Amino acid sequence: MSYAIVIGANDGGPARQRLSYADDDAARMFQTLSPVVRRGFLLTTFDAVSAKAHTELTFVAEPASLKSLARVVGELKWEMKRHQEQGTPTELWVYFAGHGDVDDGGEGYLALADERLSRRQLQEWVVDEVGADVQHVVIDACASYFMASRGGKELPSTRLTPKMFDAVEAHRSKPTQTGYLLSTSTDAQVQESDAMGGGVFSHLLRSALLGAGDVDGDGRVEYAEAAAFIDRGSAGYEDARLHLQVYARPPLQRPHAALSDLRRVRAGRFLRIPKGRLATVQVYDDGGSLYAQVTRQPDRGAWLSLQGSAHFVVVDGADEAHLHPDREGGYAMSSLTFRRSPRHRGAALGGGRHASLAVDEQFLQGFTSRGALLFPRRGDAFDVELVDGYEAPFRMPWLGISSGLFAGAGLSAAVALGGTGLNLWAFSRLQQQYDETGVVDGPLTLELEMYRSVASGAMVLTGVFALGGAATLGMWWLEEGAE
Repeated sequence: MSYAIVIGANDGGPARQRLSYADDDAARMFQTLSPVVRRGFLLTTFDAVSAKAHTELTFVAEPASLKSLARVVGELKWEMKRHQEQGTPTELWVYFAGHGDVDDGGEGYLALADERLSRRQLQEWVVDEVGADVQHVVIDACASYFMASRGGKELPSTRLTPKMFDAVEAHRSKPTQTGYLLSTSTDAQVQESDAMGGGVFSHLLRSALLGAGDVDGDGRVEYAEAAAFIDRGSAGYEDARLHLQVYARPPLQRPHAALSDLRRVRAGRFLRIPKGRLATVQVYDDGGSLYAQVTRQPDRGAWLSLQGSAHFVVVDGADEAHLHPDREGGYAMSSLTFRRSPRHRGAALGGGRHASLAVDEQFLQGFTSRGALLFPRRGDAFDVELVDGYEAPFRMPWLGISSGLFAGAGLSAAVALGGTGLNLWAFSRLQQQYDETGVVDGPLTLELEMYRSVASGAMVLTGVFALGGAATLGMWWLEEGAE
């Protein structure tokens, strides 16, 4: 049973510049997690612009304060205890967007206006207090690296004695059920984008959770896949200030824990992104905000979960299509009607050009080999039945036809070569008999002509098959290019 605490705080106190989009990022993350959790709690105070954009959430949001957090934790603690007594597995999501910093003692904290939530408080007052079987802590803030609990490494450097050993091990065991995904691995500033209307890390994370980060196609997005997607996606921005470093550490007890599982989405509606030329597909919600981005790849397609919006705009290069997913199921992107976009939307990818950098299995293998993350464990392939009227249109299997024609050309060439060889052999026999007897052997002459005819016909077929194979290969290339 899954629950979520989503916090967004624009105000970090009088000493910090007020953020513009932490409340928006929290609202969008709340909408992303709502279809997969039993209950979510949203702690944020919307500014005037965000209140208009997320009107329905203004009725459920509470202030981002320690008092509100304590009330939520108390309620969740009771819920978790009830589920655990029934033997039901439990899961907790904690997400924060806002300001972070490090105090004079080197401990990280999150800024809630004039209040602070320290790393120790986050671990002990929230995560440990709720006590879920699996916990995900995701932070989009400055100095977020210092919010990760690192077990016994934070104890003073001293020589261990047998008496101390149990205490140290108990301290180290606390974070084994908790995974961390943090926006930076150094004391860097949180990156917001006016064009995106939110934080770069949070936007890429949402895209990954919605399905864009699913590298192996099993519908599950593990820590390694999410971290690799954010790392690769931010590297594609022309503005180097938007390049992110990601700290990811899954729960030690469950190193293959999934941050997202598309099979758990209630009343799921999904967009099927087809394979094709390497390109970034953008999806916008009905408020005009960038909903997600997916890098289309030549060798595989992808599923993107559609949530929290009645209408979406799918942008592929300079073209766009409108989608109203009014029924559960899948909607093939290739079934949509694309027209030239009336306005340039590419700037939403960071205020400049964005290179389409794919996260394939080869990149993920290299990404995981550089750190402690494990390569994801592949499950059964995720698939969704397409909605009537939104199936992918029939596509001529040009590549298969081309392969068959080239195979036929090869077989015909082999027959032509064999016929030519038999023709030469029969001619040499005919010549030998004529030299010996002075008489032309009629049956052998007919056999000679038969071999010649077979070789000639096979050579013609070889040319026809080869030309047909080249033509169909060209059709496949043109069709892939049009995609």
